[in-house]
Amino acid sequence: MLVNTDDGDGEPVDLEQLNEEHIIQVDLDKMALLTLYACYQVYKAKQRAEEIYAYFSLSSFRHLHLEDMFYVGKENLQETEQFWRDWINLLKTKTGDTESRLL
Repeated sequence: MLVNTDDGDGEPVDLEQLNEEHIIQVDLDKMALLTLYACYQVYKAKQRAEEIYAYFSLSSFRHLHLEDMFYVGKENLQETEQFWRDWINLLKTKTGDTESRLL
C-alpha cells in the first residue's frame, strides 16, 4: 500500500515494505478495510461500487473480503441494499479471478 508523504522528494512510501522491514508496525488489513469504509462514506451511492472496486486491483486489498468493510467502522453504513445491487451489477460486467472471488 503506497502512501503519499511529505518526505521532501514527493515519492510515495510503501507501507508494506516498511512493515516487513520492521520500521513501522501497522495492521495493514485493518488499514485497508478502513480505507474501503471511508471510501464508502465519502462517495455518493451511484459511485461507490466502482470506487471501491478499484481498490481491489492493489495487492493490499486482493485478499480482503468486502463484507468485513461493513463491520470495521463505528457507524453503520447507509444504503447498503443499493450498494449490493450496484456491486453485483458491476462485477457481472467484469471477468477474472478477482471478480469471481468478489462476487
